[in-house]
Amino acid sequence: MTPTHHPDPDDLLAYASGTSPEWLALVVACHLTFCPECRDEVALLDDLGGVLLGELAPSPGSSALSQLPPSPRAPERAAVQKRLAPDVAALPRPLHDYLAGDAPRFRFLAPGVQHVPLTFSVGGIPGRVVRFAPGFTVPDHAHTGTERVLVLDGELEDSVTRERFVNGDLSQREGGTRHAQRILADGCVALVVTDGPIVPSSFWGKVLKALTGV
Repeated sequence: MTPTHHPDPDDLLAYASGTSPEWLALVVACHLTFCPECRDEVALLDDLGGVLLGELAPSPGSSALSQLPPSPRAPERAAVQKRLAPDVAALPRPLHDYLAGDAPRFRFLAPGVQHVPLTFSVGGIPGRVVRFAPGFTVPDHAHTGTERVLVLDGELEDSVTRERFVNGDLSQREGGTRHAQRILADGCVALVVTDGPIVPSSFWGKVLKALTGV
């Protein structure tokens, strides 16, 4: 199934040009593993960028390529051998270098929620891959920053828009918005990155926040 919810055009452009933050480049790279439409868009942007660079006049005694800054799109990362459990090994390849620990696996986070910690944080909030049990509801909450949830497997529904997000779909919520999320019958595995804490609206939501540290 082809994704129907994509990164913002500006995020694709930043990815293609190598100017996006590393964490955002990771989210986009994982989406691209599912989405031929966005892969074609990034390839087109790469081609356009190459044409524009070819038209640049190099300074005397140097080539155009020598004037280009290093791109953060594909950061240098030390190769680390990890023992991956089968369910973790099935995660998109761009995630593998960001899995925390020598033997990453899904661990208990809260009732109905497991996670695999990642090796980065945004605004002090750790990035993670989260596995939700079928029927789980993320309680109503408000956002103080931007939340990006990329569905890697399964399906979830937004309580406000009633949109459903399946494999490869990217749900983005801006600061100042409020919603809940319902996990559908097959459960859901998602890459979750947010740059600001959430504000729960219920007692259970406050308990969940205390357990998860989001």
